[in-house]
Amino acid sequence: MLVTEDGLDAFRAEHLTPSAILRVLEQYVRVLLRLPVGLGKSFAAVGLLLSELTYARFDLVVYAAPTWNILAEIIARIGGDNFSLPWAVIRPRPAERCGALDEPWSEFEASGCFALAKVRLCREQCPHFEECDWPGQFERLKGTRLVVMTEQRLELVRTMVPLLQARTGGMRTLLVLDEARTLDADFDVTLVHHEVQRFRDVIMRARSRKEDWPAARAVWVAELDRLLATTSSAFEESLFTFPDLGRFAFAIQAKGWAMFDREFRYLGHDLPLINLSREGERWIEEEEYHFVARPYLYAHVLLLSAHITGAYAGHRLGQGPVASPFEDVRFLHTGSRIINIRNSCGADRHFRSNRERILDTFAVAIMRNVSEGRTTLLVSKKKSKQLCADYLTRRLAGWGVSVRFVIDGDPLPAVPDPRVIPIIHYGVLGVNDYTEYQSCYCLNSYYIRASELNRTVQEFEPKHFRTELEIVTTPDRRREVRVSTTDATDAERAWLGGIYLRKLEVDPVIQAGGRVRFLTKPREVVFFQMNDLERDLGPIREVGSLAGLREVLGIPSAREIDDAVDSRRAADLMASGKTAAEAAQIMGFSRETLFRRLRAVGSVKFHKSISIRDSDTPPPFSGSPEGVS
Repeated sequence: MLVTEDGLDAFRAEHLTPSAILRVLEQYVRVLLRLPVGLGKSFAAVGLLLSELTYARFDLVVYAAPTWNILAEIIARIGGDNFSLPWAVIRPRPAERCGALDEPWSEFEASGCFALAKVRLCREQCPHFEECDWPGQFERLKGTRLVVMTEQRLELVRTMVPLLQARTGGMRTLLVLDEARTLDADFDVTLVHHEVQRFRDVIMRARSRKEDWPAARAVWVAELDRLLATTSSAFEESLFTFPDLGRFAFAIQAKGWAMFDREFRYLGHDLPLINLSREGERWIEEEEYHFVARPYLYAHVLLLSAHITGAYAGHRLGQGPVASPFEDVRFLHTGSRIINIRNSCGADRHFRSNRERILDTFAVAIMRNVSEGRTTLLVSKKKSKQLCADYLTRRLAGWGVSVRFVIDGDPLPAVPDPRVIPIIHYGVLGVNDYTEYQSCYCLNSYYIRASELNRTVQEFEPKHFRTELEIVTTPDRRREVRVSTTDATDAERAWLGGIYLRKLEVDPVIQAGGRVRFLTKPREVVFFQMNDLERDLGPIREVGSLAGLREVLGIPSAREIDDAVDSRRAADLMASGKTAAEAAQIMGFSRETLFRRLRAVGSVKFHKSISIRDSDTPPPFSGSPEGVS
C-alpha cells in the first residue's frame, strides 16, 4: 500500500484515531504502529492519551518518550484544560539542586540504595527537603490515571510498570512507548555469586519494626539459599519467587551500607526480575548468574516507532512477531527526490582517503542551493562533523561562497537561512528544528561492526549456544548477514541477524534524513548506504558513484568550479589591462590553459543554476584545510 500526500489525511482519520488504535490493542494486546517521522506518531499518541475511550478501557496509562524535548511537547498538550483526570510526571532527581549532596547521592545510586539516600541525604541533610517534590513523587500517585516519563526511567527501574500499578492502584494498564528505544536496552541481568551471598548475609542481620518482616525475611533467605546452591542446569529450569522488598528497603540498605560500605549492592530490585525470566533464558557462567528479564509482559503495549519491525519488537519482547498493521505501508511525497549513493567510499575505513572528492561534490550541491536560495541540512558521523565543517567552509570560501556551519547545539536562525547550514549526526532523535529545511545530504555512511551485531542479536543466550555472525558485502554492493563458520547453516540466526542489522544501521540513517520531513513535504535527500532503502522508503533513485550523483542533481564537478573561479580572476586581470600572457603568469598556468578555461566557462555545458558572478573573489583554494591531512 502506497500513501502519498493526497491520501495522508484520510489515512490518519481511518487508522490513527483513539477508537481505531484501541480496537487493534484489544485484538492483539501488543501492537507496533510503524510510522515514519512526520507521519503522525505524536498526533496518534496525544489523541490516545486525551481520549475518554482510553480510560474507559484502562485504569492506568503509562507514556514513555525517548527525550525530555518530546516529553515536554506531550506535557504541554496534556496540560491546562485538555485533561481532567489525575496525571503525573515522573521526574529525574534534580542533581543541580542537590549541590554538595549530588556526589554522595550518585554513590548510593550506583549501589541501588535509593531508599537509604532519601533518608540520609534528602531528609536529614538537604536544606530544600521541605519544598522539594522529588523524593515523595511515588507516594503521591494513588488514583493517578496517566503517568508520563522518559524511557530512561524504565531502564533504570526495570520493575517500573508493576511499581506504578501498585502505587496508583490501576491494574488494567496500557504502556505506550514512543520510539520504543527502551527495547534496545540490555535485558540481560548479571548477578555475581559473592554479591548474592553478601546480600543474604545482610538480609539475615537486618532489623525492621514492621510486623511482616520476619515472614518476608524467611522467604528471601530460603530463596537465596536455593539460588546460591543451584547448578547451571537447575537454574535454567527452576522457578523462583522473590517477593517485593519495597517496604523493607531502607532497613536492608542501612544494614548493608553499615556492614560493607560502598562494596554493598542492593539486589532487591534485581532478584525479583528472575520471576520474569523464562526457562532457557537463565544460565550460570563463571560465578555469574545471568537471566533475561523483560519487564513489559503484563500490560497492553503500544509501540510507536518509525523503523523497528514487528519481528524485531517481538524478539526483544520474547513474544514472537508483534502485530504491526502498517508494516507493508509505504509513504511518499511525490515532490520529493530521494537518492542513495550505493558505494563503499563513504564507509568509515574509506572516508578519510576519499573525503576530499566526496565533500567536493557536496560543496557544489551546497553552492547550487545557496545560489537558488534553498536551505540545506547535512548529516555526518559524529566524529567527522567538525572535519566536514572545516573542509566545506574552506572549499566554499575558495569559490566566493560565505556560509556558516552549525554543529553541537549552536543556535540556529529563527527562519532557515541558505547560508547557515546545520550538521547533525546519525542517531539524532527527538529534534524537530529542521522540518523546514529543503535539502538533506548524508556526507558519509553509517555502518556497525560485526561485534556489535553479535552482541545484540544473541545477548539472550548463553555463550556456548551462540553462533558467530559476519557482515559481508554482496557483488551488487549490499550488506547482509551470514554465519561465519563454514560448517554452520543456522539460517534462522542469519535471518535474525538481518533484522537486527537493519535496525542498527538503516534506522539511524533514515531517522536522520527524516528530520526534513521528506515523506510529507517536497525535499531533496541524498543517502550514502549499501543497504536496500527501498524496503523502508519505497522507490528511490540509486547511483553507484559520485559522478552518478552529480548527473542526477545536474551539477558540475568541483574541478569545473575551480576552472570557473580561475577564469573569472583571469578575465578580471585582462579587463584591468593585463595581457593574456601576463594574466596567465599571475595565475600560475600557461596561456593555453587560460584560454581553455575561458572557453569552458562560456560553454553551454557549464552551470546555469550556479553563479559566481556576484561573489567576492577570494584567494584560490589550495588543498586540504589546516589540520587535515
